[in-house]
Amino acid sequence: MEKLIIQANPQAHGEITIPGSKSLSNRGLLVAALAQGTTIVENLLDSDDIKWMLKALSTLGVDITLNEDKTQAKVVGIGSKFAVNGDFDLFLGNAGTAFRPLIAALAFNQGDACFKISGEPRMHERPVKDLVDALLTLGCEIEYLENEGYAPLVIRTKATGVALKTTKVGIAGNISSQFLTALLMISPLIGQELEINIIGDLVSKPYIDITLDVMRKFGVQVTIINDYQAFKISPQAYVSPERFLVEGDASSASYFLLAGAIAGDVTVRGIDMTSVQGDKDFVLALEQMGAIISSGHGYIRAQMNQDLVAQTGYALKAVDLNLNKIPDAAMGLAIAALYCPPGSKTVIRDVYNWRVKETDRLNAMATELQKLGVEVTERHDYLEVVAPEVLRSAEIATYNDHRIAMCFSLVALNKQDVPVTILDPSCTRKTFPTYFIEFAKIHGK
Repeated sequence: MEKLIIQANPQAHGEITIPGSKSLSNRGLLVAALAQGTTIVENLLDSDDIKWMLKALSTLGVDITLNEDKTQAKVVGIGSKFAVNGDFDLFLGNAGTAFRPLIAALAFNQGDACFKISGEPRMHERPVKDLVDALLTLGCEIEYLENEGYAPLVIRTKATGVALKTTKVGIAGNISSQFLTALLMISPLIGQELEINIIGDLVSKPYIDITLDVMRKFGVQVTIINDYQAFKISPQAYVSPERFLVEGDASSASYFLLAGAIAGDVTVRGIDMTSVQGDKDFVLALEQMGAIISSGHGYIRAQMNQDLVAQTGYALKAVDLNLNKIPDAAMGLAIAALYCPPGSKTVIRDVYNWRVKETDRLNAMATELQKLGVEVTERHDYLEVVAPEVLRSAEIATYNDHRIAMCFSLVALNKQDVPVTILDPSCTRKTFPTYFIEFAKIHGK
């Protein structure tokens, strides 16, 4: 297995321009495909998740042309829901942002077709039952090929389209916001006004804001009822805005901003605090830990708090936070906890949905932190991390999860001259193929 040894260096300085957002890239591509007119999608993320969406859309007959460096796509919209005939075998890797929305979009295909949708083994362990149940309630025809509630799936459609059984549907909100995103994105095209009611609490609300913002940019309005407890969507057409700019990825920005807070001064360009992406609020958590944050047009800057270092000897202070709204970026706080005074405890709460991501991230973070000699308590939906007196060198398993790899690279910012070894570092290709090249620019080792 490929290994990357990162030597310890307690300094991080410089500027980074981050690539486009995965969430915005795949949402933008799908809506552009369904829209009337041609859309130039700019600053597109060049990563595995986006490649799976592009391949699926091309297989479905959407005319897409990429520029040479694959950061711009010309998408000729079909102007309606899909209307293809035949048998299709769609493999979507482990791309949840492609998998869940395409299930809903294809379930309303207006053609005589059979779609098999599958992915990597981990994708077959990530739940889709709540989304499928909602689509079945509406009248779609979907069946599981192996285990109930999980891919692979078969979707069958008719030329006459779906005869809606109801115009009101409930969907669980406590597992993944992608289920709601999938329903929202197809709902304007199903022919009748749809009311979607959320069952339980809605996790990751900022990701729903991303979805609604993309829909709005393509001319579709959604009525939000009772603070995200229900949504009404009338029949509308997506209309191309001609150009759609993908913001820099706020989740990817979080690692560099944390590096600045731990070990120096880092500016991230391509994102700022006006972003629609909820993960920008990671810097608010960093501020509570003592970091110095500033922002202007097109950038966010994170600096080590020298006053806090002078007072305590450490860059950060422990916190106890509910981070349900920013679960992806929240992983970084488990690493930030290592740079707090020894014995202090950082608690990351209400992040059950870590368990249904690319891996069981609650268990993975706990397991790998313990290899470093860190005291960790893993609970059903939260993690407690006690800042260690001494770090141990370790080989970090990454579970084919890009965020595990990126998080643990920050362990190399320690002052104890303890290197860290990242196994399978190329797993970052899912969202940030050049991550370690960019990290070396601010870290220097």
